[in-house]
Amino acid sequence: SEAPARALREVLVELATTDPATAARLIAALLPAQGTLLGGRLDYDLVIAELGTLAVTVTGPVTRVRRLTAPRNRLLVDFRIVTSALSLARILTGSGPPLRRFRSSVLLKGRSGKRARHLLQTARASTASLAIVARAGARFEPGDVLRALTCAIDPSWTRGQAFTVAVEVTGAGGGTWFVIVADGRRVTTRAGLDPGVNASATVTLTRASFDALLRDEPAGAERPRVLGDRSSVACLKAWTDRARGAAAGPLES
Repeated sequence: SEAPARALREVLVELATTDPATAARLIAALLPAQGTLLGGRLDYDLVIAELGTLAVTVTGPVTRVRRLTAPRNRLLVDFRIVTSALSLARILTGSGPPLRRFRSSVLLKGRSGKRARHLLQTARASTASLAIVARAGARFEPGDVLRALTCAIDPSWTRGQAFTVAVEVTGAGGGTWFVIVADGRRVTTRAGLDPGVNASATVTLTRASFDALLRDEPAGAERPRVLGDRSSVACLKAWTDRARGAAAGPLES
């Protein structure tokens, strides 16, 4: 039988092993959604080795995230978490040992270590989907999401299929990425224009449409445009929908 879909939480650990910088950015992109999980008030610094320092302020359902050049004074924050993308991914996904056994790779500092552990345990227990956290305020970079989704596609799903789809996202934060399907091998995502890659199809969409698709919302008037082999695009969309647990639907009308 065909392999089941892998949870994106599992994919985060794999990315943190093979591409820790991308995993760190994905974790940072999740932070604005935590207000819906926690509520109340919380102010802390998160230091990820591959990314730097993030100041995270939770006020009710609203979370503000800022990049800092260095952590704030410990007296000004509730706590500080210092860790790597891999250690944090293993905690958030529940794929590692109990939280108390991560002390060697996750440093908790500050006035409220208990609140820090509660934060990590709450995040670990969450079963929110990609669409839910996107609707709650998470804002993912297109290239990072494409790498995560293609990493979640089981190679067995692609047997008998070999094609490349170029994804062009226009507007701020956009770019071009090639998703390469290779007949039962790991699906890969390559960034940037590459004259050596011959795309079977090209999907062009605005950043607003890309974000709407992540939220499982209609793209509105700015629907994606497909040029080339539409069956390749349909296959890729079906696999990525399956990987993120979304209901399959047409990419564009």
